[in-house]
Amino acid sequence: MSLVILLGSLVAVPSQAVAHAAETPPAAAASAEEEEGATDLAVGVTSSGEVLEAPRGAPTATTETIEPYTGSGDITDAGPNVSFEPAPEDASTGGGDVSTDSVIGADNRTRITATTSHPSRTIVYLTSSDARCTGFLVSKDTVVTAGHCVHPGGTGSTSDFYNNFRAYPGKNGSTNPYGSCGWTQVWTDTAWINDESEAHDWGVIKLNCSIGNTVGWLGYRWQSASLNGTSVTVRGYPDDKAYATLWTHSGSIQYSYTNVLGYTIDTGAGQSGSPAYDANLYAAGIHVRGAGGSIAFNQAKRITESLFNIIQGIT
Repeated sequence: MSLVILLGSLVAVPSQAVAHAAETPPAAAASAEEEEGATDLAVGVTSSGEVLEAPRGAPTATTETIEPYTGSGDITDAGPNVSFEPAPEDASTGGGDVSTDSVIGADNRTRITATTSHPSRTIVYLTSSDARCTGFLVSKDTVVTAGHCVHPGGTGSTSDFYNNFRAYPGKNGSTNPYGSCGWTQVWTDTAWINDESEAHDWGVIKLNCSIGNTVGWLGYRWQSASLNGTSVTVRGYPDDKAYATLWTHSGSIQYSYTNVLGYTIDTGAGQSGSPAYDANLYAAGIHVRGAGGSIAFNQAKRITESLFNIIQGIT
């Protein structure tokens, strides 16, 4: 299969809900989103093809946050499955095309060269059989990304999950300071699989190593109240920049609906699955698409209470 470079900034296992966060002007977007339904519902598969049931024991949230962790910095804490083989593309020198609609006005992204510092080392360059995206660690062995980075959506079949996932934390061009890890499970939303629902465009990948013990992870949170005006950073691996380099831009959330966050933070193709995280290193959303056409803002899939519980259940 040919490689697809996807926009947004992470993998699939049974849980709940897939929906695209496509919103036009805020008013139209709100009504469109409400039609998608508010609850996320998960489904996943293992690397051997076994279909997984929704995570058991995911609690009704008694907390609204999971704390970030800085990591030990010791690669031996990641276990035996870390590979230091180069990525297949490491001989390459550049990226591909990017939707210019993802840069709103002047391009205000800046490059992160210190990719081995926290939180940059929690951001992963994510490859698979069909896509190249961004993801972020939320536990010792769990990566969150966009649903379209793990499944094409709208096919109605769990057989169509992508495979051969590899996560490269803190990748900096052809340098892989923490190697890479493979996968054991992938999850997304049933609404994404069945209907390509933009309100439920999330993915989770379970890794075959514990690299989060070494590099740490981001926290994540949900709240029912509006996030309008909250300052967030979107950091990931855009394809319009030098190959596999990490770029960042911050700004305020312009609108927050049940499943969607909108902002004018600049992004590029390849950043699907990037975290939208606040000053305390809590991810509030997953970057999934750029502005274009009737969509005036770049967008993230909001971490809802149901998605929060799903991620907890998988981790």
